[in-house]
Amino acid sequence: MAITTTTVARGLARHPLGPTGAAALLVQRNYLAYRRVWYIFASGFLEPVFYLLSIGIGVGTLVSGFEVGGQEIPYAGLSLVIVVGGYVAQRVEEGIFLALFKLEMHAWRPFD
Repeated sequence: MAITTTTVARGLARHPLGPTGAAALLVQRNYLAYRRVWYIFASGFLEPVFYLLSIGIGVGTLVSGFEVGGQEIPYAGLSLVIVVGGYVAQRVEEGIFLALFKLEMHAWRPFD
């Protein structure tokens, strides 16, 4: 009587759901876990919007525009490009550092 064995290398066994099914389960789990604290996600989106809007309105009342090469550049257009461009550049830099060096740019830990 011969005994046969089969070995499966770790990590090579396929999940019965597949990647799409597993992703759907993960989304469903997160929905069920966070459905009562939706305001956390809403505040995370709205806080930068209100912050940038208030800066634009506040400084926009003080500065009307710039003159470069004889052309008038309105403050609203220039400030929007600078602020949004800076925000996007900071997020890209944060993602690069996390991907390449496994280094978090911000450490959110309590101080007490």
